[in-house]
Amino acid sequence: MNDKRVRLRVTLDYIRPTVSRVIDVDKTTSLGELHEVLQCAMGWTDSHLHAFRLLRSRDRQAAWEPAKQWVDLPGWEISGVDIEDYDEDERQMALAEFLRLGHGAFAYEYDFGDGWTHRVEDVTPDGGIGGTSGPAVVVSGKNRCPLEDVGGPPGWEEFAELYAMSSTSPSDPATTRAWFERREWVEAIGVAWPDADPRVFNIDLANRQLALLGKADRLVFPAGSMAAMAADGLTGLSRAALLATGATWLGGAVPSINLEAKRQLLRPVQWLLSQVGDGLKLTAAGWLPPAVVSQCVDEMGCRETIWGKGNRESETVPVAALRASMERLGLLRKSHGMLCRTKSAVAVGDDAQALWSLIVGRMSTRWKLPVQRLATALLLVRLTWEKECNSDEAAAYCQWWLMAHGYTSGGFGLDRRDAWGLVADTWRLFAALGGLVETGEQVGYRPVVASTEALRALAGEVLTAG
Repeated sequence: MNDKRVRLRVTLDYIRPTVSRVIDVDKTTSLGELHEVLQCAMGWTDSHLHAFRLLRSRDRQAAWEPAKQWVDLPGWEISGVDIEDYDEDERQMALAEFLRLGHGAFAYEYDFGDGWTHRVEDVTPDGGIGGTSGPAVVVSGKNRCPLEDVGGPPGWEEFAELYAMSSTSPSDPATTRAWFERREWVEAIGVAWPDADPRVFNIDLANRQLALLGKADRLVFPAGSMAAMAADGLTGLSRAALLATGATWLGGAVPSINLEAKRQLLRPVQWLLSQVGDGLKLTAAGWLPPAVVSQCVDEMGCRETIWGKGNRESETVPVAALRASMERLGLLRKSHGMLCRTKSAVAVGDDAQALWSLIVGRMSTRWKLPVQRLATALLLVRLTWEKECNSDEAAAYCQWWLMAHGYTSGGFGLDRRDAWGLVADTWRLFAALGGLVETGEQVGYRPVVASTEALRALAGEVLTAG
């Protein structure tokens, strides 16, 4: 058994339903390192100040006016927070010693405004813990941690009650109004509504983040690549959180796929290039001919998802998305009422590998604005992960991480519609290519999709193209 690790039970005080975690961590971990472990394990975003305190001996409660507290001194100094005589450096206190001083328990407070107080207790079995030293691990957990800035325990309990009404229609007008206000607030802070469910704890994501602590900062991406753009500028904890939502191979070699898999993903692109040939006459309104649109729908296998005859490009999103993306990537161009292949497209011909490489290069560089490139990079990171999602969750994800990079809409957060507008074309292109496969489930009236192995490979190559 391993005597170098300790098992901690972390319980969030004054809140229902109970939010708790059981974590295995090395005894030599400093309180500064433990802060990052607790942030990942609980699901916080490290957006506020924090402090470690010993419990009062008479009632084992966290002391509000402690004789000492252990804090992030450098962080407080940078933030302009006054340092008091009782403030100690959390980096200089080891977990094992702190547990000894606290007789097996202590308090961790996060966000002094909302006042989230965590009781941390040593629950290591008498026989010790199996396994070896390494990253901290969440053994078990109950319920989601509260959303940031929700208003403390009372605000979270109110939110939990309103969230429970998601599957029903509140009959009271005041309750209905409160429910919609909370939902709009959730969208404004960059969280997908399903991810705000108080009853759900994603233990897999928490452990993915913990595995990256201390490693994320050391991962090196090619200079100028979209991966570097997505990860640069984020702190170690935020960087770990971002990369935890991507494939485990990010920062290493992108898994290769065979030529046939590439050819299958690019089949709609090659088909439309062949139809254009030496030039395809567009309609007077500038659309593809109805017969070509109908054939393209069949080629992409999306006939069942199309309303009507499926022969008008303006009413057929997959076909319109495919053509628009091919024009943006420099594969097609319009000239005197004709749709033509570009010189680059003519040069690759029927060579699937050459077309794949051309698309990778163009997707990584052809963006008018830096924010478009960053938003697409974030979407690609998410799509390298095998976890399913829908378009609303993808939009919320990009919204959240764009705000983490400092982007706003008029200085007041970032509207989700703005975030979606930056990545919608890329999402629709991938759907048109068959790289996003519907699972048959829906969340909020939007189909849940899974990225294919070929799409994950394409996303990885685009992300790491230097």
